[in-house]
Amino acid sequence: MKLIEEILDFLYPPRCIVCGDIAFKINNDKVLCRKCRKCIPWIEDMSRCPYCSAPSEKGRVCSVCKGKEKMYKKAISVFEYSDVKNTVENYKFKGNKYLSVSIGSVMADYAKKFYPDILSECELICPVPIHSTRFAERGFDQSELLGRVISEKSGIKYADALVRIRATGPQSLIKGYSLREANVKGAFKAVKDVKGKTVLLIDDVLTTGSSANECTKALLAEGAKEVYVFTFAASYKQSHKSEDGNR
Repeated sequence: MKLIEEILDFLYPPRCIVCGDIAFKINNDKVLCRKCRKCIPWIEDMSRCPYCSAPSEKGRVCSVCKGKEKMYKKAISVFEYSDVKNTVENYKFKGNKYLSVSIGSVMADYAKKFYPDILSECELICPVPIHSTRFAERGFDQSELLGRVISEKSGIKYADALVRIRATGPQSLIKGYSLREANVKGAFKAVKDVKGKTVLLIDDVLTTGSSANECTKALLAEGAKEVYVFTFAASYKQSHKSEDGNR
């Protein structure tokens, strides 16, 4: 099998999920070329806001999240969104769902390296779901695919524990925390048994955390013990800019 894999890699070299150049292996997953791995660093600085991943002195709640009702315990992200914007757009909006394996692998590897304590706490992996109308348009649920890959690589059980019970406008087109919060208010419902469980909630991008917060409310309402949020990217620069413009 190894020989066949090496032959296939020679004939069809794996491509970097960021720039498309030939990739190399990280824990047997071919995901990033050497240039991008060097130039696009993981978020390794632990002095981050626990709710949006923005740089924050001694890991305190940042000025934007301060005073907001956050139901999840902590949010962690692998990259800053501006560094991997093209990757997210290629995956999410251009039908390249095969990228879920590479992106999910990067997420799992990151969590194992920097947050093994959180992984050991979590008993269930659950994605932030998209509405059925959005699924019909896109053909796949990007967070579901990521969640399944992370589940496989971490050994944490996967479950579609949430459904989106009403269609909402794209959060990416809405500026400001209060408007984003209103857009997704009451949009999710827990449909699986989560009582007493610590849940790892998966999404592709975290901006203000409004969707994650509403999902967390639904999970806690059904008896979940606590919820951690895990995303591929954090768009805290955009969320802070939006909030500054709405003060």
